[in-house]
Amino acid sequence: MNAELDPIAKFAKAYLDTYKSGDIAARLALFEDDATFEDPVGKQTLRGHAELEVFWDQVDYATSKFVPELLEVVQCGAEGVFRFTQLISMEGQPSMLFRVIEVVALAPNGKARALRAFWNDSSVSFPTDHIP
Repeated sequence: MNAELDPIAKFAKAYLDTYKSGDIAARLALFEDDATFEDPVGKQTLRGHAELEVFWDQVDYATSKFVPELLEVVQCGAEGVFRFTQLISMEGQPSMLFRVIEVVALAPNGKARALRAFWNDSSVSFPTDHIP
């Protein structure tokens, strides 16, 4: 996968990097001002930076560690799918491993117009070899 040639891969890598760093401002900068966001699909659709920021501010990045691993990217025009795992460790809690598939539509400037995260309870496991 060549992120320089593939806008979806470039977006996915930058997006997941913001989880590692906890940089919500950098994550917001990857989205159009009026972007829609569903996480997970079937719950409320968030619209715009203000709603996205409130959603992402629910996590205490000072006591949480995110270790994402990008597994696959499929691009079709300005839309694509990326599949990844996200190991989440929170102080005082067992680590969780999320398996997620996200569908994203990009604007011509490379920012997300819409992102939909597909995961459910069966996508989450509690690996015993990752105890914080």
